[in-house]
Amino acid sequence: MTSIISLKNRYEKEAYIYFDQSIRSIPKREDGTFIIDADTAHNNDLDAFRHAYVSARFTQEYGEHFADALGLANEVVSRNTSLERNMDLWNNSVGRQCGIDTQSGDDVGNAVKDALDRGGLIVTTNDSRRFSQHEDNQFENLLNLTKELSAELQSDLIDYCKDLLSPLIQTATTISTATQLIFNTLLSAEESFLPTRRVDPLTLDLDNDGIELVNVTSSTAFFDLDVIANEDGTYTSDGVKEQ
Repeated sequence: MTSIISLKNRYEKEAYIYFDQSIRSIPKREDGTFIIDADTAHNNDLDAFRHAYVSARFTQEYGEHFADALGLANEVVSRNTSLERNMDLWNNSVGRQCGIDTQSGDDVGNAVKDALDRGGLIVTTNDSRRFSQHEDNQFENLLNLTKELSAELQSDLIDYCKDLLSPLIQTATTISTATQLIFNTLLSAEESFLPTRRVDPLTLDLDNDGIELVNVTSSTAFFDLDVIANEDGTYTSDGVKEQ
């Protein structure tokens, strides 16, 4: 199965191509690739179109509940202002309806363009319209949306959230309260409705002299079995432990 991030990247590329060909030209580099940055695709019509288009395509592929949860997950992890978050969630909602009403990528492009032309999308953070559905308790809303999905889609969504969080965790010197809340949401989701899978560790005696153990109280090894790394007993250099 194609990863959610790969699929999202594909849909975003589709959105840019349609927008460039049917709405207005997007600035390009000498090699013809689109210039997508804060100046060309942030808090404007292209930003609005992309959010709606991608949300519509995920609605076509996986249904509106998954598309809603995916869009909310992006906003939970992002560093957007409240007005930017409002703009994105509004346009995601319009996109989901376009996805419900259409069958193909071309149909989605036309439907989202029509919404843009009619003023149905929010193209600036100065817009006074408010998306109230996820205004409060976004973490709880994300968890509740995830519970409505099939087990396979629940797993895909949680993996996607982990992928979003990974760069933040790798570069952060401290873990923010917001990031910790997201971790707690993921842990709660996995513990609540994903089947638990426990298997015995695999140990290899690499030098054929028996397995030599290090007590957990003396071990400095940590194994990430449930999002959070836990201290664990391990083996000396001639043993390999895999979970």
